[in-house]
Amino acid sequence: MELRFSLTIDNGVEDTITPIMTALATRAVSGFTEGQQCCIEKLEALGGAFNELLPVDLFQDESVELNRQLKDLQDLSTIWTDYTQAFQIPASETNNQIFSDWFDENIVLGGWNPNLGKDATLYIHSIPVYNGRVEFIGCKYKDGIPQLYNIVFYGTTKKILDIWGETLLNQVDWSSYNHFVSYANILLSWNQALLSGDVLWPIADYNQGWRYSTMKGVNGNIKDSRGVEIDDLRPSIRLTAMLTKVFDAAGYTLSGSFLSRPEMDDAYILPMQTAGPLYDPEYFKPGTLTSSKSPFTYTQRTYGTVNYDKIIYNTVTLNPSGNYNATTGIYTANRLGNYEFRAEFNVTFGGGAYNSINFAYMLNGRVVSTKAYTTTTAGGLFTFSPRLKPGDEISFGYLTFSSVSTGAVYLYCLDAPQGIADTTVRFEDAMPQMKIKDFVNGVIKSFNCILIPTSSNTIEIHNLQDWYSAGTTKNWSPFINVKDIEHTKLPIPSIISMTHKESECLASEYYRNINRREYGSVSFAPVIDYPTDAFELETPFNVICPQILDAVNANGQRVRATDLSIARFMDKDDKPVQQDLTLFYYGGKFAVTDQYYFNGIQQSFFPLMTSYSAYPTVQSSYSMAFGLEYSIKGDAPVNSIYNLYWKEYLSRMYSTQSRLVKMTGIIPVGEWLNFELNDTIAISGNYYKVQSVKYDMLTEIANLELITYPDVDILSFGTTGQKPTYTDVVVNVNGKSYLNDYPVAKGIMNAYRFGTQDYLDTNQDTTFNQNSVSDISQQMQSLQAIVQFNQITMYRDAVVPSTTDSTLWAAIPQEHQESIGYVQNITADLPNAKYICTDGGQYKFTAMVSILQTGNKNIVYGILVNGIETTAYATTDSNFHSIQIDTILDLAPTDEVTFKWKMYTGAAHTIQILKSNFLVLKK
Repeated sequence: MELRFSLTIDNGVEDTITPIMTALATRAVSGFTEGQQCCIEKLEALGGAFNELLPVDLFQDESVELNRQLKDLQDLSTIWTDYTQAFQIPASETNNQIFSDWFDENIVLGGWNPNLGKDATLYIHSIPVYNGRVEFIGCKYKDGIPQLYNIVFYGTTKKILDIWGETLLNQVDWSSYNHFVSYANILLSWNQALLSGDVLWPIADYNQGWRYSTMKGVNGNIKDSRGVEIDDLRPSIRLTAMLTKVFDAAGYTLSGSFLSRPEMDDAYILPMQTAGPLYDPEYFKPGTLTSSKSPFTYTQRTYGTVNYDKIIYNTVTLNPSGNYNATTGIYTANRLGNYEFRAEFNVTFGGGAYNSINFAYMLNGRVVSTKAYTTTTAGGLFTFSPRLKPGDEISFGYLTFSSVSTGAVYLYCLDAPQGIADTTVRFEDAMPQMKIKDFVNGVIKSFNCILIPTSSNTIEIHNLQDWYSAGTTKNWSPFINVKDIEHTKLPIPSIISMTHKESECLASEYYRNINRREYGSVSFAPVIDYPTDAFELETPFNVICPQILDAVNANGQRVRATDLSIARFMDKDDKPVQQDLTLFYYGGKFAVTDQYYFNGIQQSFFPLMTSYSAYPTVQSSYSMAFGLEYSIKGDAPVNSIYNLYWKEYLSRMYSTQSRLVKMTGIIPVGEWLNFELNDTIAISGNYYKVQSVKYDMLTEIANLELITYPDVDILSFGTTGQKPTYTDVVVNVNGKSYLNDYPVAKGIMNAYRFGTQDYLDTNQDTTFNQNSVSDISQQMQSLQAIVQFNQITMYRDAVVPSTTDSTLWAAIPQEHQESIGYVQNITADLPNAKYICTDGGQYKFTAMVSILQTGNKNIVYGILVNGIETTAYATTDSNFHSIQIDTILDLAPTDEVTFKWKMYTGAAHTIQILKSNFLVLKK
């Protein structure tokens, strides 16, 4: 029997009849069936219309060659469309109606836009086979008459991209995630119990510049009862919930194995439309204040008094945030931003030739703005508009040596940074002005996913590795012409690099300046002779560089590290940073010893917002980084995005047995319709995955592009602390992956080798709350050359006498030591100014000393190895002198290196060591 196909296209007319007829049918009791056609005809006569799929007139010899294809192997970020077909259809009366006589340049098209697609369905023997979308290309004339239309039929994926168009994330209806923002609900979110765990309120520093201190008077101190407030925060949403919602907005139900992967339960997105905490002008202004004192009696001071008398307004009628303390008369700012205060009063002097009164606003106890009155004034006003930091204290006072009559006084805070506490937050206010399709494509790129249309309104999402594994095996040996086959080697990129979007946050910039790469990135090069262009992947997501909050003293100087891992969304100049989408794991509630205050209540647990799924981390923890990265505490996680979502796929694609195979065959339509793109195709004992198929449904001829997907051995990784290890691949019956050996493993591990041990190549100071925080990045740029890997500095800053003679070398004793990077292979002995290097290799040493002596004696200083002098020496012959010695030494394991001095001319002598340091660097 000859196969026939047909195509129907949406007529593009607004359906005005069906709603009316449905309503009539709902209300009708009986007799409606006989009268419905008459009713329809009357509605059509009045201009009503049906929206319907019209059969398209086709040329009799039209073939149906459908293209089904996967991602382009060299552009793995491309969203595929399941099937496409280009058609030429006659410019018949029916088809002219569908396309509104577009060929006529003078016609008014009305509601149809030729740049928008039309819904369509492809039929075989009147059975609907594919739903999709038709794109109108143009019309061709012949002999002055419209002859044909050119159109393209796309699968469902093309349709959903049409629906999204240029729509932004903040234009989606997120109302199902709107909720009341309260202390109780935020605590619920920490237990992943708010809106089924889809909404989480993590604690992060968006503009406050928080500190931790046991001392009083430290601004932004979260150990104080003010601590962290609800208004300081912003909500995040579970990645899978956000993804599902944007598909729902297009009328699609999203499902698939990617959504149910175990790590997805704790994967969240922090959306950010504006920098800082969540903000909207319609939310409360919790910092506002209305207060008064009536009557108020002014105190007349004697001359010589310089202190202002503070006014305590004991009647408070508006103070929603509790910023004002009616007992102390102090208003404490709770958020960074601009405030506006207004004081009102009457001034009535009691007599005398010279009268005056000075009013003043005081910031943190210091007078910052004054206003004087010398005559009786009714309705006095004094405004003040400062920019305050959290913890800043404002009070209002006066100073007068004159007699002033009793009266009423008022103090207002008219404007303060807006807050969200005790309001219903609208989730669209959190969403960035980013295109939906850019977000979805970002997920597909990052996690190596694929979209599978399963019906007209359902789509599945899978990681490509998982999806391939779920396919079945089809034996197509009987259908394929194995005599005419073309084999082509798969192109292997010269470099494979993956990175997230560059962040302006201080921690990320600090990391980038020291390590000369973005946190979370990976880059490696397969060892081959003829590579192709680089494969470079950059996601639209930011990730969080690990960081910890320091405890500081009253001067803001570091005392120690706390156990509070607080992400800071501020740059090197302490300005808030706006990041569209930040990807992170929720590590759960972590019990902390450094307790802090949230909403005025002391907290012993902290909600972890990190790039890792646990704290402390273990080897099996999940990581939002592509490669291996250091952990603040625990073993560096190996379940990175690359290892979870890309490693198996790329290792199989780039192997000795990988190839692109082109062949043809005649495949029955039934076999074709039951075929899925993730199926494994068996042909004459060989197994393939499908790259693309061009299939003519009338002739059943298939042109196949297949790829081998051999089950090769794959690199595996482990860690102990910050020391990574790898197990190289071995050859098996399926060949060997080109992603093998140390050059590739080194890039994935982000490692350097010292001796026989690999170390993560990251040097990261995890604290970012010092007073000089804005200078850290600039300082690190000049220090990059000497802090790239292992470094210890011994030093002393206390004066000490040292005595020696010409026959003995005496150590220049040190007091303290500091280290950068990983220094487990170097031991420092302070009293003896000695380093013991447990691993061999090249080290750079720098020694400096300033001395004071009498007699202008000749003194020699040297760097010794195992007590033996080297060429690294210097001499002095004056009473006050400073020297510096630099050398590079090639050491054997356990060699001892010391910094010493002795007299050059003999006899005993004493010098005063003023300052000294001794530095070792292993690059």
